[in-house]
Amino acid sequence: MLLPTITNKQKEILHYLYRFRFLNRIQIQSLLNHKDPKNTNVWLKDLTTKNYTGKIFERTPGINKPALYYLTNNGIKFFSSAEGADKKRLRKLYQEKRRSQGFIDQCVLIADIYLKLKAQNLQDFKLYTQADLPTNSVIRDLLPSFAYVYSKDAKLQHHTCEIIKDGTPRFAIRSRINQYIEFFKDQPTMQIVFVCQSQKILAFVQKFIEKISEESELQNIHVTNI
Repeated sequence: MLLPTITNKQKEILHYLYRFRFLNRIQIQSLLNHKDPKNTNVWLKDLTTKNYTGKIFERTPGINKPALYYLTNNGIKFFSSAEGADKKRLRKLYQEKRRSQGFIDQCVLIADIYLKLKAQNLQDFKLYTQADLPTNSVIRDLLPSFAYVYSKDAKLQHHTCEIIKDGTPRFAIRSRINQYIEFFKDQPTMQIVFVCQSQKILAFVQKFIEKISEESELQNIHVTNI
């Protein structure tokens, strides 16, 4: 069965949704480098009508939130026929409409971080979502939230990042931090970044890392909030 015809720009939108999972309309417009939202809205409406994308739009009095988009049946089939398609990942995409709000918020946050870093015009900048990580790469054993690289003084700067959600149990946070430290113990140039979704989590992570740093003299761990 042939898939409905779409434009190259629409295919570009699908690729961004494959990488980031959930994106809002404003993010998609920024990723496409489009100043006029009219074309973006037309492309998204057509993709949704043709069952390439799903749409989440909630009307809240006094709050103007942009619609969220994700891949649906035809969008997933679009990638299924590609050479080297990650079948395991594609099967997961059929469950997108049942994802938790926490998962969706994390996807949107990663896209926001990408756009902010991209705006800094860092040399050789590239961000890796979980979809971008090579299938047979060792890093998949750790599976960070995302990673990025850029060049500074002719040297490539590596950052591996973990988003710590608000409400994550303290023992789980400590365990995850220790996983990162163990994984990168022989790679002192790897910068490890923990992105905390609340001030409360931020304070806990900072205190725990300060304690670890004093004991092991670690200098490549950073903590930030959103």
